[in-house]
Amino acid sequence: MGIPILAPYLGDSCKSMNMGEFTVKSFDLTTIDGSWTHTDANGEPCPIYGFLITHKEMGRMLYITDCELIKWRFKDINHILLGVNYDKDLIDRDNTGKANHVFRGHLSIDTACDFVKANYSNSLQNVIMCHLSAENSDRDSFIEKMKKVAYGANVDVAERGKEWVLRKGDECPF
Repeated sequence: MGIPILAPYLGDSCKSMNMGEFTVKSFDLTTIDGSWTHTDANGEPCPIYGFLITHKEMGRMLYITDCELIKWRFKDINHILLGVNYDKDLIDRDNTGKANHVFRGHLSIDTACDFVKANYSNSLQNVIMCHLSAENSDRDSFIEKMKKVAYGANVDVAERGKEWVLRKGDECPF
């Protein structure tokens, strides 16, 4: 169909793909020792990748979801779209199978805040959280916790139909 596809699981990891005005670069979401940071429903590790998306008007955006942790550090990121699934205090530990999958395949709000804090710069404009668990998350408390580490950046949660205008920080949005 002529649609370019980046397939990092086929060996394209850390390669860039130019898509008109966008450049997309994938990176593996593994631990320092190379283990994958996501498991499938059976508890088996599975490959997972994050993406750095660059556009001349938008700047640089990270898209990362479905991982337990992120070992990478990035410079001058304008926008972060981050899968933040659970709060450890809200997990039902009696259902050990599901709890293990949540822990081994998703970011907690605390880990997400640590990541944003470690990658914070004056360039950061937006932190948008997605993939919140219906049972194990609290939208409002996630926003409040993230605002404490994202300082002046807009912090929000993705919802169906919601839109954001993503621009570089040096451009007036009006």
